[in-house]
Amino acid sequence: MYKLLAAEVTVAGSDKEEHFVVKRLNDEIVEVSIHRKAAATVPAKQLYSRVFHRGETKQIILHGLAGDDTFEVSGNVDESIPVKIYGGIGEDKVIDTSTVTGLKKYTLIYDTYRGNKISFGSETRDMTTDDVRVHAFDREGN
Repeated sequence: MYKLLAAEVTVAGSDKEEHFVVKRLNDEIVEVSIHRKAAATVPAKQLYSRVFHRGETKQIILHGLAGDDTFEVSGNVDESIPVKIYGGIGEDKVIDTSTVTGLKKYTLIYDTYRGNKISFGSETRDMTTDDVRVHAFDREGN
């Protein structure tokens, strides 16, 4: 059962403002963490952290949902796990400084054109659209 669930992993944020950090550590390992930004009465906090292995995980899907989220992707490797980023509703910021050897793009950005700041790197494939249905997320899997 673990192998089935680990093959394609979906990580969802919340309706609040979050900071997603993706680190391509080496050819086999990608680390994903989510942090809540500090607010007036709430301190900053790590909400999620997991290490993914390329032999087990074929794709990582991140959903920012609502809020003005930030996504950072970094690391220089020869091989890696593809990462799909769905910003969600809100004005999101995506920064991809990662590099993976070869022609295939390993960071795919799905969001709307308007209101988002995307810093494209060599690994970024622009999948933005004017269709707001790109924000749809069904937590129940229906």
